[in-house]
Amino acid sequence: MAFFDCSGADILTALAINRQNAIDKPYDIMSSSIVGWADAPLDAAQLTIDGQSIDPKQIYRVVSHDYIVSQWDKYLGFKPVNVYESGDLFLDAIIRQVEQQLK
Repeated sequence: MAFFDCSGADILTALAINRQNAIDKPYDIMSSSIVGWADAPLDAAQLTIDGQSIDPKQIYRVVSHDYIVSQWDKYLGFKPVNVYESGDLFLDAIIRQVEQQLK
C-alpha cells in the first residue's frame, strides 16, 4: 500500500487518462472511492471527497496500490510526491478497515 500527495488538478488528469483507458483498454482502468469517478464529466465540481467538490488547487493525500504509484505515467499522468510505501498488502488494509467498521 502506498500513500502520496497530489493536487485536485492532478486527480482530474488521472480521471481523464482513466476515461481514455476505458475506451482504449477497458481491462486496464483504475477504480476510486471518489464520488462521481465512474460517471462524472471531467469537471471538479462533479467529483466529491467527503461531500466537498474537488478543489483543483488543494493538495490531497491519496492511498493506492503500490503498483499504481510505480506505473504513475501510465495511470496517473503526474508524478506523485511525498510517496510513502507502508509495506502492507492492500488487501490486509481493507480487511482491517472492514473489521474496524464492523466492531
